[in-house]
Amino acid sequence: TTVSNLSRRRGMILGSDTRDQMIVITAEVPLSEMFGYSSDLRSTTEGKGTFTMEFLRHAPVPKDAQNDIVKEYEKQRAEGNK
Repeated sequence: TTVSNLSRRRGMILGSDTRDQMIVITAEVPLSEMFGYSSDLRSTTEGKGTFTMEFLRHAPVPKDAQNDIVKEYEKQRAEGNK
C-alpha cells in the first residue's frame, strides 16, 4: 500500500484525510528516500496517485546511513590518491 511504501522510505505518517473521493496522506519523508517514488506510486495506484513535496527542515542522517556515506567518501578519496 501507499502508507507502507512511505514507511519503508523512512517516512513518518502525520495523518490522512478523505477529500472528494480521494485519500490525502500527509507524511514527512527524507528527500534522499523519495527518488523513484513517483514510479512506485503510479504502480501501486494504477496510475491514479499523485504527490507533492515541499522542504520542511534539515535533519540529522541516521547513524547507519552516516557510516555508509563516510565509508564511500573514504573509498573514493583513497582511489583518487593512487
